[in-house]
Amino acid sequence: MGDFPVFHAPQRLRRSLRLFSDAAMNDGAQLLPLLVPEKKVRDAAREISGELFEPLYTRESAYVVPLAWFAAFTMEDRVVSSHAGHEVHRLIAPADTAARRVIQGAQIVEDAALATAGPNADELSEEAQQAKAFADDLTRLGRWLGTFSPASLVCLDYGSLADRIQPDESPRDMADALELLRADDQGAATAALRRIFQRWSPLAHLQSAN
Repeated sequence: MGDFPVFHAPQRLRRSLRLFSDAAMNDGAQLLPLLVPEKKVRDAAREISGELFEPLYTRESAYVVPLAWFAAFTMEDRVVSSHAGHEVHRLIAPADTAARRVIQGAQIVEDAALATAGPNADELSEEAQQAKAFADDLTRLGRWLGTFSPASLVCLDYGSLADRIQPDESPRDMADALELLRADDQGAATAALRRIFQRWSPLAHLQSAN
């Protein structure tokens, strides 16, 4: 990307505090007091509550990359570098370009969901519901990317766990799926998305392995 420093604020404290807040409100609420005193959990949740309007600069996901993230990149955005003798795999794109791709993808998927539902459908079919949920994911991601300066770069860092699936062709599969949806080829689009799921499923299974 050039001989200039690329920096992102890690926001480790704010992200950690938000994890406390999230854990106190989901299924981990019963287990959390076994690891952290309850008062500290309440204090952390209260401290972060006033900062919810401030954007987080980093999103993290364990074991798999959320499907919507691949819509922000193309295969040409792939950057491979070396660190401590290991290859580091990233996708890097201008934030405004990534946001535009994701928002366009959201519109394509939304249109496909409506077409699947049909004009007289009282309720969305299961397929249409899944498409609508995916469109919502894309929309939320696009809004988040849209909060950054056009001069910013957005980077998807695979981390060491995903080295085994490199080179990852998921961005190409996602682009194919969206183009096929635009062409109203639902079957071929589903096949392209299925390739992504099949590629990442071995890593997803590690999340529940002992």
